Amino acid sequence: MGSKKWSINRATPPEVLHFAGVGLCVYIVAAIHFCISNVDALELDKLHAEIHRDMARCPDHDYYKSSPNKGATETVKQGATENIGNVLALILLSYSHSGQELFVRNGVGGGNKGADMMNPLLLFLTSLAWMHSNVKKEEINPSLKYLSIIMEDIKNAFERTEGQGWDVPKVHSYLQMPHYIRWYGNAVNYYGGFGERGHITWVKNNFENTRKQSDTFMQDLGRRCEEQIMIGV
Repeated sequence: MGSKKWSINRATPPEVLHFAGVGLCVYIVAAIHFCISNVDALELDKLHAEIHRDMARCPDHDYYKSSPNKGATETVKQGATENIGNVLALILLSYSHSGQELFVRNGVGGGNKGADMMNPLLLFLTSLAWMHSNVKKEEINPSLKYLSIIMEDIKNAFERTEGQGWDVPKVHSYLQMPHYIRWYGNAVNYYGGFGERGHITWVKNNFENTRKQSDTFMQDLGRRCEEQIMIGV
């Protein structure tokens, strides 16, 4: 719904909290969860609760809050901002001695050490802050290149093989943001909920009635949408 080619007159921009908190952060946390052993998962939850308390003491509260009650790698029954906050907490843990040791032992982040372990995630959260800042025009054109590099680094460091080959959700929305920032300014200026609702009505509800083949998907979906309009269902 947010693509330059298929969107409705550019009126359905991506929703940042949706593609970041419900899509990419859930993917990242699930990839970390897959690496962690059951024994170390309990230790990680303990460290996560401790880092959450330390973050609460920070006088600057302008950051995404994590959820200390559901576990470090839990994404069920919590909001998008909490998922982003959990990723931030995991990044901070990677700089501690206990957290770094646990992540390296379980091969999180490709087995890298120190800052390299979570560097792609740190850049990812930085990019979200950039999308909500007063972006200079000269920053917009080269930003797509750097956002693409961030996504490639995340895919390489936090690999997950579930799905039908489409194993990293919401990347397309993340990479569409420079275009919408160029048209409308930073992400504070617009609301993407209309596009997300349309995505359910026009795409997800009609997906089951397509052949689910990537090379014919858009044509099949277009026919189903046309039928939906003509029949009025």
